[in-house]
Amino acid sequence: MRKRFADGSFRVSSAPYGYSIQNGNLVTNPHEAQIVKQIFDQFLQGSSTGQIAKQLNYEHIPTQRGHHWWSSTIINILRNINYTGDMLCQKTYRDDQYHRHFNQGELA
Repeated sequence: MRKRFADGSFRVSSAPYGYSIQNGNLVTNPHEAQIVKQIFDQFLQGSSTGQIAKQLNYEHIPTQRGHHWWSSTIINILRNINYTGDMLCQKTYRDDQYHRHFNQGELA
């Protein structure tokens, strides 16, 4: 996995809302990307995550899997580092005894 990170051949397995995977690469989905922008804009204007979810449901905008929006879904989008352009791979790792650890800079 580290070798794939280093040589740029690592591929994501699932795309966040606003993206799709084409030929192993993340590609912007223009319609969903506009919704993500709307979510961030409304939040910055003072709307709560519940209000944003309610508005998206009122407008009949489906989630990535076609479900209803929830406050927790909006929170996950707002906290997702993929939208900041600062994606971090290998946030966790397993040691020789297969114990999971959060990467605090041990692995670069």
